[in-house]
Amino acid sequence: MTSSDEAAYSALVGQSAFSPFTHTLAYRNVLLESGLGDACYFVARHRGRLRAALPMFIKRTSVGAVMNSLPLVQSAGGVIVADDSSEDERKGLSQVLVQCALNHASQNEVRVCVFIGTPASTMADAGNQNSGFSIDRTTSVLELTRPLALHHAAREGVRKASLAAPTRHIAQTEEEARLVWQLYDQSMQRMKVRSRSWSFYERLRRHGGESVRFVWSAVNGEATTGFVLLCNNDVVDYHSVGNTPLGRKHQTNSWLCLQELQWARSSGFKRWNWGASPTMEVAAFKQRFGGAEQTFPLRGYCTNDTTSLQQLSAAQLAEFFPEYFVLPYSWLGSSELELKS
Repeated sequence: MTSSDEAAYSALVGQSAFSPFTHTLAYRNVLLESGLGDACYFVARHRGRLRAALPMFIKRTSVGAVMNSLPLVQSAGGVIVADDSSEDERKGLSQVLVQCALNHASQNEVRVCVFIGTPASTMADAGNQNSGFSIDRTTSVLELTRPLALHHAAREGVRKASLAAPTRHIAQTEEEARLVWQLYDQSMQRMKVRSRSWSFYERLRRHGGESVRFVWSAVNGEATTGFVLLCNNDVVDYHSVGNTPLGRKHQTNSWLCLQELQWARSSGFKRWNWGASPTMEVAAFKQRFGGAEQTFPLRGYCTNDTTSLQQLSAAQLAEFFPEYFVLPYSWLGSSELELKS
């Protein structure tokens, strides 16, 4: 994609009801400024009109290059197709773009090419590419066009939180947005998981504008729960959650989630993506709100020799390719499966 295609690309994403924020050029600019690789976006035109696109990033290192659509955990990419396309057109355009990306990877010394779609995406397999892997991941999705059907545990959490009289806040300043990030960062530290730096969220806020919503709750003036919502078209993505001990005590996450779900429904959004869950406890929390489990595709292809990558452990791969999916653990030469990112 060249700069002359950007307006048409933005129009395509804007007209694709279930394209998440991660498909936007604003998010591309966040990834670029964060040093997460080089953007390589493919587009397909029919009779002069841009009808489909495939956003991708390439990360080059001393052990080789990897291409993802898209990097960062929960950053869905995959093929974007115009909403008015027929099913046959969708499959054909997807096939063309996937093959175009694989050809580009093969010709430019990219060793592995991975496509990470959404539950709503069309993802064609490259039938002539023998060396690859396929994984169907699961995420929880809540259809906002239907009445909310909270399970008993969620209703009880909201009731308990309400007794503490929490207040809801929407960040209007950088200082307030940073407060939400600090809640997330502190939660990650307690779980001994590396969090993303504030600079990433500052870029999200700067490039995303009103599409990026930093929210938090407080009890007696003390912040208790916070998260970030990434909004685009009909989709809201739940992101970067943080809870304090006081928040867990009063279950303010349940209360704040309900407040934001009601806001999203009244604002006309149709789908709430809970995202992948790192633990069974987190998955159980999301299920209390009545969401349905949906699969999304992860398709990987080896486009050049991968020997140098397969000799590494999972931890070493994470050091070379932070925030990228490279190879399944079972393909690695080392049995060491510890992750450090």
